[in-house]
Amino acid sequence: MRSTRARKSASVSLVVTFVLGLAVGFSLCYALLEGVDRGGERREAPETPAESPEERPDEVPPQTEPTPAETPPAETTPEPAEPTEPAEPPALPSPAPIGQGEVVLTPEEKQALWPGRHLILTLEAGELEMDTADMIARRRPGGVLVATEDGAPPEIITATIQQAREAAGSGRGPTDLPLGFLAQEGGQVNPLGLPGISAPALLGTQGGTDNARDAGAQQAIAARNVGIAVLLAPRLDLRLKTAPDPAPQYFGDTAGAVSAAGIAFARGVLEQGVVPVVKTYPGMSAATLNGAAFPVIGEEDVQKIAELMLPFAEAADLQLPALLAGNAAVPLLDKAHTRPACASPVMIREILREKWQYGGVVIADVRDTAHFAAPTLQEHVVDCLTAGCDAVLLGPVTPETVDALCEAIVAAIQVGKIPPPQYGQSRTRLETLRGLVGRMTPQPEDAAPGTPPAPEDPAQPVAIIEMIGETTAPAAEDTPPPPEIEAPPAPGETPPAPAAEPQPEPQPEPQPEPQPEP
Repeated sequence: MRSTRARKSASVSLVVTFVLGLAVGFSLCYALLEGVDRGGERREAPETPAESPEERPDEVPPQTEPTPAETPPAETTPEPAEPTEPAEPPALPSPAPIGQGEVVLTPEEKQALWPGRHLILTLEAGELEMDTADMIARRRPGGVLVATEDGAPPEIITATIQQAREAAGSGRGPTDLPLGFLAQEGGQVNPLGLPGISAPALLGTQGGTDNARDAGAQQAIAARNVGIAVLLAPRLDLRLKTAPDPAPQYFGDTAGAVSAAGIAFARGVLEQGVVPVVKTYPGMSAATLNGAAFPVIGEEDVQKIAELMLPFAEAADLQLPALLAGNAAVPLLDKAHTRPACASPVMIREILREKWQYGGVVIADVRDTAHFAAPTLQEHVVDCLTAGCDAVLLGPVTPETVDALCEAIVAAIQVGKIPPPQYGQSRTRLETLRGLVGRMTPQPEDAAPGTPPAPEDPAQPVAIIEMIGETTAPAAEDTPPPPEIEAPPAPGETPPAPAAEPQPEPQPEPQPEPQPEP
């Protein structure tokens, strides 16, 4: 904890130093510019007094000696009088408005910002339209999610990604932009048409984490072979009655079962050089419309919200490379009741980044353009990036919409709504994710990787509850002991009784035996 706090304070100090440096730099720039202008005025001003002394000696010749004595002070007096004017720079409030719309960027500077890098477009598999290809060449998006019809051959996925890369002009390799995304998780979500791929529900109940890990690796290999770099999987939502997708697509209905199987699946994907994106934070299976214009997680029980978010807390604790944030509002955590999680500074910056110290890529899911609280899609996307998301996953949109979104992002940076340091950090995280593509990263084979996040379970709900101001956290602290046993996910979550088992395990009872001997 001390190390994480140290890193956090160090990063904060760096950001503060950077901002102060910008402010000082801008103020010096303005001071120098005004100094140059005033310097020109000073040079012209002495010329007029220089003419007057020439006329005065003609009128009063006998007093030629005193005049030189008088003229020097006359020359010196304007100098001190004028230097008093530089005291005006304190009245240079210009650096402050810089974050309020006074920053003007050249086309080259706007291009350097590369707003398209933070957009992931959804493309229908097949031949790209000319205007779409032109837009990709113009905006160079960071990724494309290929949407296929049932039964479509995998080759069409490869062709779609290659067309997008050729349009962007960046290359044809798996790490070249735009990265290829695919929603492949098994069961009914199987665009690659892989035979014998079990649904997540079976992976969460049969064979423990090994099955889930193998399934993740198998699907990652197939995805890599068609040019995919990123999988929108695993799904870490709990299986609830309100869940929008078929029940088999969920690993389980308890946080322990979902965490163990889902994280094992993600590790299997990552081992094969493909990046997994855990979805959908903070638990979209609990969201409902209820007549609202946007999804809402209306749960009012703090403990249930904590359990809903536990799998994501574990994924964040393990620093899995990417996380998909949903568009459901969480009124219990964010008092702005209409603000979706992906656009909420509370849900993204405060909980994910600060409370959980998550350093991976956060992608805002805005594919559902019919349900969000912002007046326009442009404002919604800007709100997501402002809240701390690094990229935005879009549904099928027109090239004109992509252009408008890019312009909106640039404008938000110009007026300071998206802080430049934060924007730079997002770019760094995106490049880090890109560097994972194609890297085979075998994970340790011992039982530890499957269980370590479980002992951290209690810390996460406690953090959430403290944030809300509740004091019912101690009940959650009773759950950590079960996971400490090497039991599979499901048993680790449900039976609190096993907690008693690990306690007898430390058998210091043989120690009392040597004591009676003396």
